[in-house]
Formats: sequence, structure tokens, C-alpha cells
Amino acid sequence: RLKVVIIEALGQLRAAAAVPALCRIVEDQREFYPVHSVACLALGRIGDAAALPTLDKASGYAEVNSKYRARDAAARIRTGRPAHPDYPDRAE
Repeated sequence: RLKVVIIEALGQLRAAAAVPALCRIVEDQREFYPVHSVACLALGRIGDAAALPTLDKASGYAEVNSKYRARDAAARIRTGRPAHPDYPDRAE
């Protein structure tokens, strides 16, 4: 739970230096889905194109929340807009 809070804070701070670590978290299959999901959200908020390969891969994950947030984050980085405007966690 603490990891989720820290990851959320990194996204809210738009901490670009955290992108490599967040990508490793998303790619680590040992992590639980809430951690993957919030890491995808944080990457979208940060907006660094270096995260796109990881987010594109995560867009194919079986777990729905992580997949949806990865797609949203990738769309936000590519276009500046979320993939789905009604997504409740979209970053402002």
C-alpha cells in the first residue's frame, strides 16, 4: 500500500527522473496489479515518451485496470489527451 501512495505522488509531481523505475515496476510480473496500474497512471501523468515501449507492452496485459491505464497513459503521451475522456483517473 505504501508503494502505491509513493508511486501516485511521483505521478502527481511529474517526476521525470522516476520514469525508468516506474517502467521497471510495470514490467515486473511479481508486482500486484494495483502497483502496475498506478505506475501506468503515473507514467501518463509524467508524460515522458521514454515510457511508451513499456506502456505499449502493458496495453496487452490480461489484467484490465493495468491494461486500460496503460492505453490511457500511452494516448496521453502521444496526443496530450487521454484515450477515453470519461476515464475517472485521467490526469489533469
